[in-house]
Amino acid sequence: MLIKKVTLRRHASILVPLIEEGFISGPELDLFIARYLAGFIAKVDTLILGCTHYSIIKDQISKYLGKKITLVDPAEEVAKVVYKFIQKQSIYSKKPRSDFYYLTDVNERFMNTAKMFLGYDISNKTEKVSI
Repeated sequence: MLIKKVTLRRHASILVPLIEEGFISGPELDLFIARYLAGFIAKVDTLILGCTHYSIIKDQISKYLGKKITLVDPAEEVAKVVYKFIQKQSIYSKKPRSDFYYLTDVNERFMNTAKMFLGYDISNKTEKVSI
């Protein structure tokens, strides 16, 4: 039996600004998820998220698509590969670490976006620098 594989792409230009402005749930987000993803339903069995921002709303995307479409988050897959690599190379450390962020522009929008991605406030771990 010949299986036909089809690749579809869709540029979802409004989703990133919505996420960065904090619209990570609710009717506004649902409206644009439906607008951009309606064309995939009944046409694909797998959807690969094409932007790091989409990890934040993957639950909403998955809910919209339903159980028949597998959602792949490249961020998770890359993290798994990196984790295996550092273990194999014996460069993984279990020692407590600290993080610090050097930024060319420190603003509230960036801090809010960082908190969404990292899950914690980094405002006391930043320094503005000039390049």
